Amino acid sequence: SNIDVWRAYGESCVETGDFATGVAAFEALKRRNAFKSEDNSSYGTALFRLGKEEEALNSLLSAVTADSTNCDPYASLGVIYMKRQDYATAAVYFEKKIACTPTSLSSYVNAAACYMQVKNFPRTRELLTRAVELKADFLQGRLWLGRYFAQVDSLEMAKGQYDEVLEIVAANPEKYKKEAGEAYQQIGQYYFVTKQFDRVVDAMRRAVQAGQENSGVHLMWGQAGLQLLDPQEPQ
Repeated sequence: SNIDVWRAYGESCVETGDFATGVAAFEALKRRNAFKSEDNSSYGTALFRLGKEEEALNSLLSAVTADSTNCDPYASLGVIYMKRQDYATAAVYFEKKIACTPTSLSSYVNAAACYMQVKNFPRTRELLTRAVELKADFLQGRLWLGRYFAQVDSLEMAKGQYDEVLEIVAANPEKYKKEAGEAYQQIGQYYFVTKQFDRVVDAMRRAVQAGQENSGVHLMWGQAGLQLLDPQEPQ
C-alpha cells in the first residue's frame, strides 16, 4: 500500500525497459488515487514503447503541460506526430528536444526529415550539418544529408556524403546492406549524369549485390551498358 514504493517501482521498470510492468505500477497508483501529474512522463513513455500511442500522447502532452522543462517526452511526442504525418507539429517537438538536449542526434535527423516533408530546406540542411559536426561517423546523419543534397542542392555534394556512408558501412557491411545499396545507387546516378558510364555499371552492380533491387537501378545500369557498346561491333 506504500505509494512511494509503487512510484519508485514504476520508474525503475521504465528505466530498465520493463514497460508493461511499469504501466501496471503506475496504474496501481491511479487505483490508489496517488497518480501525480509528474508521473505522466514515465507512464507516457512506457505506453509509447508498448505501442499504445493514443494513450501515450495524452499522458506525454499532460507531462509537458505540467513541466515544460522536462525534456524526456519531447522526442516521443515528435515520433507520434511524425507517424501521423503531422510533420510541422513533429518538428516543433524535435526542436524542443534539441534545445534542451543538444546531443540528441536522432532528434536532429527526425526534425530534418520532417522539414524535408514541409520543404523547409534551409533548416533541414542546418540540422543535418550540425548532426555530422557532432559525430562525423553518424550514419543516419550522413545518409539524410546525402538525400537532402540529391533532392535540393547538388549531386556532387550528395556523392560526397554517400562516399562517407560507404566508409562507415565498411565496418559492418552485413548490418548496413540497405544503406550501402542506397549509397551505391545514388553514386551511380552521379556517374550517369557526369557520363562516367563504366562507373555507373560498377555502382549499380554493387547496389544490386547489396539488395537494392528496383527499376531505377536496372534502367540506369542498362542505359549505361548501352553507352559502353562499340557501335562498330555487331551485336
